[in-house]
Amino acid sequence: MFALFQMFQGILVAFTALIIGLQAKLKLSQKSERYRRGAKVYSKLRRTTTYYLMLLENGGKVDDITVLWRDAMEKERQHIPAIKTFATT
Repeated sequence: MFALFQMFQGILVAFTALIIGLQAKLKLSQKSERYRRGAKVYSKLRRTTTYYLMLLENGGKVDDITVLWRDAMEKERQHIPAIKTFATT
């Protein structure tokens, strides 16, 4: 029974090392951090857009809406990894 436990423990250690090695090789922590920052930027853009929509729906005036969209596109280009593929500078 003890030998079976040691064998299982060795397999578990090897499997854990394999997962850690794959994560390091594929740089998953760096990728996840970039996508987390991208999601955060999208959240900020959603809040800003919702604010402007509520402002317009309630009779408010916006001087130049293109400034909002230009800023949003610039933030997307800077912070979101997939956008860098398609955006030109």
